[in-house]
Amino acid sequence: MKQGDILAVIHAMDRDMPNSVNSTVNYKIVSVNPKTSNVDFEIDQIGRIKFKGCLDYEETSLYKIIVEAKDRGDKVQLSSSTTVVLNIEDANDNLPVLVSPMATGKVKERETNVTVLTIKVTDKDKPSTPAWKVRYYIEDDKDGHFQIDIDEKTNDGILKVIKPLDFESGILWNLSISVKNEEDYFSCIVKNKKPRGLWDVEIIHLDRNKGKSSISVNQRVVITVEDVNDPPEFKKGTEKVYVKENVKIGHFLQNVTATDMDSGLLSVITYKVAEDPAGWVTVNSKTGAVTTKGIVDRESKYVVNNTYTVVIHAVDNGKPPMTGTVLLKIYVNDENDNTPTLISNMIDICMADGESMNNITAEDIDEGYNSGPFRFELLNAKELKGKWRLDPTYGETVNLIRGSKVFSGVYELSVKVYDRQDYWALHNLTVTVCKCTSLPPNCRHRMSTAAQIGGGALGIMFVAMFLLLGCVSEAPADRPREQVPLGHPLPHREDLPPGECAARERPGLDTPGGPAASGEEAAEQVLEQSMQERLDQANIENLLLRQQLEAVQNEGLVNDKAMTDKQKQFSDILAEMTADYHNRVQMVGVRGNNIVVLGVEKKSVAKLQDDRTVRKICALDDNVFMAFAGLTADARIVINRARVECQSHRLTVEDPVTVEYITRYISSLKQRYTQSNGRRPFGISSLIVGFDFDGSPRLYQTDPSGTYHAWKANAIGRSAKTVREFLEKNYKEEDMDTDKETIKLAIRALLEVVQSGGKNIELAVMRRDEPLKVCMKNDRIMLKVKKVNM
Repeated sequence: MKQGDILAVIHAMDRDMPNSVNSTVNYKIVSVNPKTSNVDFEIDQIGRIKFKGCLDYEETSLYKIIVEAKDRGDKVQLSSSTTVVLNIEDANDNLPVLVSPMATGKVKERETNVTVLTIKVTDKDKPSTPAWKVRYYIEDDKDGHFQIDIDEKTNDGILKVIKPLDFESGILWNLSISVKNEEDYFSCIVKNKKPRGLWDVEIIHLDRNKGKSSISVNQRVVITVEDVNDPPEFKKGTEKVYVKENVKIGHFLQNVTATDMDSGLLSVITYKVAEDPAGWVTVNSKTGAVTTKGIVDRESKYVVNNTYTVVIHAVDNGKPPMTGTVLLKIYVNDENDNTPTLISNMIDICMADGESMNNITAEDIDEGYNSGPFRFELLNAKELKGKWRLDPTYGETVNLIRGSKVFSGVYELSVKVYDRQDYWALHNLTVTVCKCTSLPPNCRHRMSTAAQIGGGALGIMFVAMFLLLGCVSEAPADRPREQVPLGHPLPHREDLPPGECAARERPGLDTPGGPAASGEEAAEQVLEQSMQERLDQANIENLLLRQQLEAVQNEGLVNDKAMTDKQKQFSDILAEMTADYHNRVQMVGVRGNNIVVLGVEKKSVAKLQDDRTVRKICALDDNVFMAFAGLTADARIVINRARVECQSHRLTVEDPVTVEYITRYISSLKQRYTQSNGRRPFGISSLIVGFDFDGSPRLYQTDPSGTYHAWKANAIGRSAKTVREFLEKNYKEEDMDTDKETIKLAIRALLEVVQSGGKNIELAVMRRDEPLKVCMKNDRIMLKVKKVNM
């Protein structure tokens, strides 16, 4: 506000006759408190208070002005007074003052978000007003290394480093920092006090809105950068290399070299592999040469979009040691190292008067020309003519057509699937033919028929089931009856395909008119017949023993020691027989985090025998499989009973069995055959594997006595103790995260006792949400064995 401006207006009223001398009022300033030299107040006859000079907040922030109003009465003059309070607001008439015109500070290179120094200023204007508050501006900082924060309470400027400094780029940093108030500068100075009229004053107003810059004060700041150990630097943050999968171990990939930016120091850089998820690479610690130490597999879960990423560190010998990092992107080219697989090894087809069909879909984890479309071929197509055929035979998906003469039941077919390079795999396909109530066909998850049939019919069904179970349980001890699983065709049917685990009569010694078997096969048959005779004799002794025990107990003449010795003698005979047979084969089971693996030592078969009918790994349900060592005939009975239980469980609760449930059922079945007259125990041990509802892998082992346990890895059969000791020594929880390490451990365990190498090894692999895959091709097994031996 400049001099001459109206500060306030006073108005007085008089009740005397208007426009007379008695009502005419004169105004006068009686006093001003405080009285200052820089301003003078006056009032005119219409009550307007004005000032001349300069109002200064620093002189006083408040004036009290007493104004008198007096009329012009001709006889008596009456008056009254009032007090006018005038508050003065502060203006920015004082510039900020730096406590020190020069400041210095130190900072270590590469440090960020650290305070270098504090710039202190003072200002005589009113605190916390725009006239008092300041703003700091940094000059000579083009790269933005510094920042100044303001302490709102003290107006101090806090200088920080927000972008790291490099000692090698410069030791000293000279900065110029300017300080300005938030409000525009305004000052008023009295030059001459005239007796009349306005005084002579000097007014300075730097209005930013009119393009006038405010006055600032400058601070010089010198920053010293202290040297610290710098990390080694690579020329590029990411290196790329292209390689074909399955290259030999030791294959050179890339040279990654780093330099140390510290000046005047003779540093030594050491290279290390920091991240290598699959453990495929190694780096020379001195030269930085990266080579392979494992087989690169494009289909690994660690390869994303054909790219495998490795992190390599370069560490110097400074104090403290510093580390540089480079990413090595390995682009893996595909090789045809995987055979096609069926997405599902079990399909359902509806029963019809004529032909009916369902599709088969294959996949190959290879890509491009090494994958599909595929060529499908039915094994033994001539024998299956009129019963089963494929149409078309080429594509990702083909149709399996059922002939009109194929009836309800479960059938095992063998399908060869070729990729575009004619690399093939043989797959067992389980086909279930049933009457369909809806589409698509689903023969395993049947709807409850209780609401569709009468109570009498339902009762007949339950009676029939109990009669069937009764017949099975009364099988003679010397030859257990062969049981047919629900939904399977009857054995006397001409179109019955070989069962997955049904061991046919071997040609030669025990088949009239059959061709002569090999020497090894004949020896095995003689051994099995001898064992059967010893089992029969043991059953007779067991029956006599139990009869003697009952007779003695009836007479009250129990001799506990005699009876115990007899029972122990029988148990020892049985244990010796089953042990003799178990020692003929070797089986290994390993449970990973996402996979279960069964490894089996295959025995040679007769020259004219179909080796597909001699299996030691059998399916109990979609999610459960069993491998056994022992008497094949006994195993067939246990497997069939277990399959019936699996299907019964599905019909009852509409869910598949858990692995522990079916293991407990099999163990209970075995145990019952150890405590009844006229029966002998089942002469088999088994490994049962699979996945539960929640996707958890399971591995259980059962023995002839009916006991069972859960295992991470175990072995049964010949030299089981040796293999188990090897597993205990080499099983590592962290290795079970990868499927390859799990398979590798199973193969290594088998190779401990299998002298013939990979040609007599059969592997079965089951992954989460995938069917069991059996690897039977010798070249595939030999490739895996070769990788293990590397």
